[in-house]
Amino acid sequence: MNVGMATVLSPMIVHASRLPEELLVRADLEHEPLVMLESTPDGALVRKLTQAEKVRYAERTGESVFFGSAAEMDEAVLGVPVDDAADE
Repeated sequence: MNVGMATVLSPMIVHASRLPEELLVRADLEHEPLVMLESTPDGALVRKLTQAEKVRYAERTGESVFFGSAAEMDEAVLGVPVDDAADE
């Protein structure tokens, strides 16, 4: 997959503002601040991050992530692993 002059060798999270708007519009992701770029046999794939990917990204970078709805936020919060050792 070619994005500008770069080739994506493995999936990567990208700030959507760094991608061509046409690519985001075709993928119906023009309102997403972060997207996942993946190479497929058919060509480029840009997709919305899963809630788990958003949480891992926020944990790794310290950057805030965007949840599009209350249900998406609830799913993300419920998906965070609970540390049972903290309760002891």
